[in-house]
Amino acid sequence: MMGDLLPNFGCVVLTQGKRPDQLEKAIDSLLSQVNVNIDVVVVGNGWKPENLASNIKSVHISENLGIPAGRNAGINSVKGDLLFFLDDDVYLQDPHTLE
Repeated sequence: MMGDLLPNFGCVVLTQGKRPDQLEKAIDSLLSQVNVNIDVVVVGNGWKPENLASNIKSVHISENLGIPAGRNAGINSVKGDLLFFLDDDVYLQDPHTLE
């Protein structure tokens, strides 16, 4: 990596609110990534995300618009040079995945 610049990722996590334990695991796996800057938003596709950590943003969509529209709804809420999409039932096993 050149210099001290770390890659900046805007991460959009899509959920319908049906898997709260898996959502937490997905978010934790993003926040434990090393050598990157992470900005995370949780998009509630037909569900209002609640009880998130203060460093996690949320977007509420009143009805389920499907995966593409749900992901697109979160794009303007994150900052980053790169976008990363994650569903709530997936997590990153390696803290170097986004490095």
